[in-house]
Order: sequence, then C-alpha cells, then structure tokens
Amino acid sequence: MCIPIDLTTKLATVVSKTFGQNQEVLQQIIDGIKVAIANEQTIFTCGNGGSAAQAMHFTGELVGRFRLERKSLPSVCMCQDTASLTAIANDYGYSGIFSRPLSGLGKKGDVLFALSTSGNSENINNAIEHANEMGITSIALLGKGGGKSKDVAQLSIIVDSDDTPLIQEVHLVLIHYLCSRIDENVKTPQSKKCIDNKQETIWDDERQKGEQQIPLVSGLYLARTSAKGWFDTIVRVRGEQPYLQYDAWSMISGTLSGTKVDRPAFYFGKKIASLKDLQGDTC
Repeated sequence: MCIPIDLTTKLATVVSKTFGQNQEVLQQIIDGIKVAIANEQTIFTCGNGGSAAQAMHFTGELVGRFRLERKSLPSVCMCQDTASLTAIANDYGYSGIFSRPLSGLGKKGDVLFALSTSGNSENINNAIEHANEMGITSIALLGKGGGKSKDVAQLSIIVDSDDTPLIQEVHLVLIHYLCSRIDENVKTPQSKKCIDNKQETIWDDERQKGEQQIPLVSGLYLARTSAKGWFDTIVRVRGEQPYLQYDAWSMISGTLSGTKVDRPAFYFGKKIASLKDLQGDTC
C-alpha cells in the first residue's frame, strides 16, 4: 500500500514552514544544549502519551547515540520510571508527576525539554515553571497555537497545525535535527586501549581511513570500524604504501568471512602476528 501523496506533501510543507519560522529559536536551543553538555549538565525530557514516547526517544539518542560515535550524554526521561510516576500521582496528583522528580534531580544549568501537542497539559506546565524557578533552561516543542506552555517556557517551537499526529511527526523531525547538531558539536574524549605486554596501543579517534602516525605495513591488525555501528574487527593489510589492499573479517560471528574494503574507514590498533594472538584479548 502506498502512502497517500497528500499526507507526505502536508508533512513536508509543515516541516518546511516550522523550520523556516524558527531558525533563530532553533539556534538558541542548540546553543543552550551545547553549553549544558560542555558543563556536564543533565537534559531532562517529559511528555504525555505519544509525546512521552518521543521524550524517551530523545533521551535514548542522547544517552546512546544518534549517528556519530561520541560519549554518552547525561539525560533523564521523567516518563520512564513507572514506580515513581504512580507513587507521585497517587500521593500528590497527576499534575506533579514531572515537577516533583525535577525538583529532586535537577540543578541550576540543566535543561528541561518538554513536549506537548496542545501546550495546555498541567503536568507539563508545572514542570516548566519549576524549571524556571530552579535556573533550569526550559524548552518546549508545541502545537495548536502553543497553549499556556508558550507563555511559560523560555524557548519554544510551535508547529502550526491542529492535527495531533502531524504535530508529533514534526516534533520527531525536530528531535532528529537536534540530535544531528548535538552529534556535530560533541567530540568524544574517550579512547579504547589495548595492552600488548608492556606496549599500549590506543584507538585514536583522530585517525581515520587507514591513516595513522606510523605507516601501515603488510600484516594483521586489530581495528575498529563504524561502517554498520561500532564494532571490533580484524584487518589484513597487503602490499606496500601507497598501494595497500584491505580485507576485514567479522569478529562477531567468529568466522573469517572475507570482505574486500577498497576505501577503509578504520581506527587501527595493534599489529598481531596471527589469529591465535586474539585469545584472551580484551580489545
């Protein structure tokens, strides 16, 4: 079944309009998140229903990663803890399910990222107001005119639509856009180390596409590649500079299924004499 053209056209139109009308605010949001990340602050997310799922999605991309390999970023989705949510709702009322945990976990300089298609959810607006009082930057993705949230959030983007599913679809596009910009601006300081007797080899995140400080020579190497997500592999280098050929094998399947790589994108680790050297290796 094909997706009706009018639905895709409508989504594209609203996405284009939303980005066009909010370029300055988007940059302010990106700058605010960058500052928070640089200062090791926490990004809190929250929403109701479908917006809760998108809040979880955003936090998952931050704690995990989006497209690029980088360090994990501190983010808490306040929709995920069922025990706390039900306890707070039972003892204090549903309107406090986000403001209560924020008051206990948040600190000045953090960021609250709230999602609401209407902007009139009481629990969302309570969380935004608490964030403002605590010195936490409040950001809201909204729709349907923005509701009350547009008046209390420090930064907000309002999708110009009254269609709830469409608003949520545009919110997801915005989330992915923000994730891509975060990836571009966050450089991981982490390096994975391998110990080879008394010598130490580092997966250098600056050395890509076969380039390393010491020219490669023929032989077997431990390497990392991001071709289909980060994983360790073995690379056989054949020939001499600059006419090298590379063969990579899967370390996951345990088999040597050869795949020729013409233009490798590896981070090279230590050189090994044979496959037997891999026994007990922690890299």
